[in-house]
Amino acid sequence: MLLCVTPNPILDRTLIVPSFAPGRDYRPEEIEVSAGGKGLNVARAALTLGAQVRSFALLGGYTGKLIESLAQAEGLNGVWHWHDQETRIGTIIIDPNTGTTTGVYERGKPVPVDVFVRFLDTILELAAQPAITQVCISGSLPTGAAPEFFARALELLVAGGKPVWVDTSGSALKAAFSVHGAHIKVNHLEAQALLGYELDTPEKYAQASAALHDMTGATVVVTGGAWGGVIRRADDPSVCWYAQPPTVQVKSAVGSGDSASAALAVFAHLPADQQIRRAIAAGTANAATLSVGCFELEDFERIVEQTTVTRIK
Repeated sequence: MLLCVTPNPILDRTLIVPSFAPGRDYRPEEIEVSAGGKGLNVARAALTLGAQVRSFALLGGYTGKLIESLAQAEGLNGVWHWHDQETRIGTIIIDPNTGTTTGVYERGKPVPVDVFVRFLDTILELAAQPAITQVCISGSLPTGAAPEFFARALELLVAGGKPVWVDTSGSALKAAFSVHGAHIKVNHLEAQALLGYELDTPEKYAQASAALHDMTGATVVVTGGAWGGVIRRADDPSVCWYAQPPTVQVKSAVGSGDSASAALAVFAHLPADQQIRRAIAAGTANAATLSVGCFELEDFERIVEQTTVTRIK
């Protein structure tokens, strides 16, 4: 069972607005309200891929109660850590004609230090349960959360012996790379910001994965949207595999990185080339839908077959 952690959840309001442009009035064709945040997206995609999940998130207020209800309705098997601050709301506008997405996301109010520390302690308690086989921590930290506390929690999780996957950004990402043994997925923009050079060829992606692996000593995945992604696994860091997906009609890329994260954990038992093939295929299958993490397995399996994998030295 995967423990899917969302430190900074959000109530997602997704509006389908054909031919959207700023400065005009619209009536959406469709509106979907869902339990959001990267960890909950990972849980949803992992369920789609046939895994068992337990979701854990920091929730507060009326918005938090709605997220709890929505997650329960989806079968996301939630355990929640409650606090007094209202959980944030995000509005996502998707233009199905162009495949473009516009997102407006609240930052959320600061979470007290003691609340965040108890949240991290609960992650450790849940991860220690026998039913949990892997831990996925995804998304930003809540406003005001100390990245050094996050790094210490990662150290303790890794020491517990179960695989830990991290997909975050900013100061939290830097903190994660300071922890030896944490598996990390980054997109190409985050990798470029960390390393200071542009990733514009498969060889540059491979170079980046080697540099990032040297930081953490664990598996590193670098993704690049429609370009695909690379993996450098901890069990054979001398080899880098590059997976390139087929071209699909993109309806919305929201949640594609989270779908890839889910597949990395779900298929971690496979050889590295097959693991990255399925991770990139899951992200691509998600991009071909308007939902987040709710692609069809038939589409996923077809894209797996069409995804090419190349070894890069």
